[in-house]
Amino acid sequence: MLYCVSNHFTQYNIMLRWPLPGDSGRTMDLKTHIGLRVKAARRRAGLSQEELAEKVGKAVETISNIERGHSVTGLETLEALATCLKTPLVQFFEDYSQVHQRGTRKRALAQQRVMEASEKLTDEQLIVAARLLNALRD
Repeated sequence: MLYCVSNHFTQYNIMLRWPLPGDSGRTMDLKTHIGLRVKAARRRAGLSQEELAEKVGKAVETISNIERGHSVTGLETLEALATCLKTPLVQFFEDYSQVHQRGTRKRALAQQRVMEASEKLTDEQLIVAARLLNALRD
């Protein structure tokens, strides 16, 4: 088993604790935001939940719960995920205050899908997609 664990946070026992929203239509909490970011990074890395779980020494259920925003996780685990996924730890938290103020889980999922799809487009296709989005907005 390959572990991608760093010892940077091992001396701390820090947990992220925020209340869960009552349903997906409400404002998104930090756990859900982080979960969506972890899932996107895992997909970009081309890993299954099973593969990522093995690399960080966690159960598949743990990875699934993190990605769905159903589980509180510590900074050690987030750091191990970031290391394995070759993404900065801060990326899991980026834009949270903006999303939290006006976003729902449904909106965040849709935005994440748009971002993932755009990464696979050619430059020309991306220009067309941007025009289409602007036309929808106007």
